[in-house]
Amino acid sequence: MWRTGDGLGDLGGDLPAVLDQLHALTEPLTHPAAARPPTAAAVAPATPASGPAGPPSDRAAGEEQGLPAGLLDAHPAVRALDCLLDYAASRALRDGQMPGDVLNLVAGVLAARGGDEAVAAVIGARLPLLHRRATAFTAAHHDEVYGLVPGRPSPAAAWLHDRRGPGLDPLLLAALDRGQLLAALREEPSGRAAFSVIHALLTGHDELLGDPVATWRELAAGPGGAETASAFLGHLALFTAMRPVDRTAVDTEQVWWTAALDAGLPPGALADAGYFAAALPDEVWLPLARRSAAHSPAQKDAGRVAEHAAAPPREPDALLLAVYVLTRPPPKARTTATSAATPAPCCKEPKPCPSPTARPRPRSCARH
Repeated sequence: MWRTGDGLGDLGGDLPAVLDQLHALTEPLTHPAAARPPTAAAVAPATPASGPAGPPSDRAAGEEQGLPAGLLDAHPAVRALDCLLDYAASRALRDGQMPGDVLNLVAGVLAARGGDEAVAAVIGARLPLLHRRATAFTAAHHDEVYGLVPGRPSPAAAWLHDRRGPGLDPLLLAALDRGQLLAALREEPSGRAAFSVIHALLTGHDELLGDPVATWRELAAGPGGAETASAFLGHLALFTAMRPVDRTAVDTEQVWWTAALDAGLPPGALADAGYFAAALPDEVWLPLARRSAAHSPAQKDAGRVAEHAAAPPREPDALLLAVYVLTRPPPKARTTATSAATPAPCCKEPKPCPSPTARPRPRSCARH
């Protein structure tokens, strides 16, 4: 009801009771996850007890039973948190209007269980709304809300990697830490995060990642850096070929492609530049493609690159590009058991070498 706007009333007078119930269901999430209970063998007495057993509910003094880690999104506590955030969203028509009791509850949940995947996903789905309608709250809890730590769930990570695709929200992207965002791109250079970042670059937010040359060098740093940089460049090329209707920057691809060429990237880091074939005007594409092929001869989509290079005749760049692409090193042959077992020719003659028992033995055969 709150998502569709039909629940803006008081639910027939039952709104306070409904909210109390939702708060009660969510409250256990404000406590850290319970430790795993000890196994029966670990707590079993060494000898049978002589007296009657106590009731099963007996517990040591002060012992509490909290919710375990790794809750599913269908758990009542997670669903209640989801519902409360829908309620808060329906009340927040402007910044500062989200109910304070809900935000206080969310703060407690973030502190105790922000690293739970299901909890992070629920809050992450409302991250754009929190970013705009609860600015004081997100500023006070910046690290818990916007943090991107590899391998750790968070609201920002859940939003950025949402399986339905992150919302195209450049202003929210700009609130994320640049170094952490680059780390996310290194983990998935052609995934959902890359899609959102490239869309921001093409729609006028070219300052999002800072200096392009420095960004390329950071993307290519570490193990597998060449493949990472190449994959991101290829994603930029494929996005360009889609020709998004809401783009505002006219030379983003040229700026970032040129920066990649000027960044001194490792060999192979420009292989995916081949996907730019036919995506840009010839006067822009041809010199950049020629430089990319000189840097990384094993261009992706090489057939289309060669075909497109052959279109404008008498162009020196086109001729050089065709030479680079058509004379690129062949891929390494895969060694198989059959080829490994086949002996190399041992004679200069085209006929098979005679067996060791044959007479006479040819002098040209070193083995026999």
